[in-house]
Amino acid sequence: MKAPTLTKKLTDRIWRLCVGTVALVGASVASGALIGGLYVGEATVEQVQGIDRNAQLRALDEVLFRLTGVSNGSTRLSISPADLAQLIQSRQIIERTVVDDQGALTTQLRERVEFDALAIDQLLANQDLKRWGRERASVLVWAVIEEDFQV
Repeated sequence: MKAPTLTKKLTDRIWRLCVGTVALVGASVASGALIGGLYVGEATVEQVQGIDRNAQLRALDEVLFRLTGVSNGSTRLSISPADLAQLIQSRQIIERTVVDDQGALTTQLRERVEFDALAIDQLLANQDLKRWGRERASVLVWAVIEEDFQV
């Protein structure tokens, strides 16, 4: 009689361990995706060729707003178009379908810019700007897990 109950207890514990492991892996992947996305911005561009530094500054403003809540962050931090080369990790021109002001679907060319997280964080620290984006991502992942994904 003891063997089946011991086997059942062991099976239950293994099952709980597996579920817990899957939950932790899922949370770390979700957290990594959220944190990585904090440093990516997009801006509309007119053409595929050439580099549009103004579009890259608008993408940076999007990232800085997400991280600090400050609008026009590139102006506040005195970032010039020449400074962007040190902050950009990668850039792509993509097509995005969006809804325009009249409610119709339209296709836009957008520059998707991934900024160097360490360089941005250092820039914010040098300017004594509070950065709450990274912490917010972890809190959001925690909240979703706590609510059993019922958001």
